[in-house]
Amino acid sequence: MTVFYGLTTEDANTVEEVIAGFGPVKIDFGETMYFTPSKGDCDVVVLEIDSPDLIRLHDLIASRLEYHSDYTTYIPHLTIAYVHRGRGQDYDDLPVRITGQSIVMDEVVFSARPNGVKTPISLKRS
Repeated sequence: MTVFYGLTTEDANTVEEVIAGFGPVKIDFGETMYFTPSKGDCDVVVLEIDSPDLIRLHDLIASRLEYHSDYTTYIPHLTIAYVHRGRGQDYDDLPVRITGQSIVMDEVVFSARPNGVKTPISLKRS
């Protein structure tokens, strides 16, 4: 699950300064869906996520940090698979075991590019 894609910083501390103490993020899982990216030769199969908290966290990051993105709207989702273009519809609207279930996150992981260093960031309020 991606909270934010396209940040220009590779410094986890910069991100932590913005989101530390945000509070818990409740996530409700929906059914599968797919989309076809404008670039590439695949469809992306995802699990729908309903989470006003996740959208607020994304919007906070967007308001405080520099980024570059081709996407104008954030649609929370959990990527399941990349499949051949045209095959995504085979996986559309399927219930999976976690459909209808919820989790609460109190931590995110910042993944720096290009080195791939992963840094946990607590969302717990102090």
